[in-house]
Amino acid sequence: MHASTKLSIWTARIITLLFILAFVVLAVILPALVRNFCDTPDLIGDRTQITDFEYGVLVGLSYVAVGVAITVMAFLLVLLQRVADGRVFDPSMQRPITAIILCCIVEAILFSVISIYFQLAIAIVLMVLLLALCLSVMQSVLREAIRIKTENDFTV
Repeated sequence: MHASTKLSIWTARIITLLFILAFVVLAVILPALVRNFCDTPDLIGDRTQITDFEYGVLVGLSYVAVGVAITVMAFLLVLLQRVADGRVFDPSMQRPITAIILCCIVEAILFSVISIYFQLAIAIVLMVLLLALCLSVMQSVLREAIRIKTENDFTV
């Protein structure tokens, strides 16, 4: 493996671990952050009518969203380890990618519900769905590359 590839993998690992740390910190401050968002007026509507129950639902949905994001980071670490092991065109690469795609869909559903109160969340829904689409296309490309590699391995 080239030195630049190793550096790239280690850089991606460090960034992924920093994201995990950021999500853990976010989980600690999440109730106050959601309260701050609820108390901030905007031009779309008055959020002062958000009940304590609705606030609790928003905090709960936000915790689930953070948990799903940490799950994505864990799957990214799995993918990076497989790349480091030289298993790029291995069928085992497809499961973590599928899991990340499903996590993106779950995040889109969560933020669709959150967008009832915070319309800007629709932008997040669109972004994670776009990410899921891009990953789905890349997974199809990887699947085809694995098929071609398997055929070539049998042709000696």
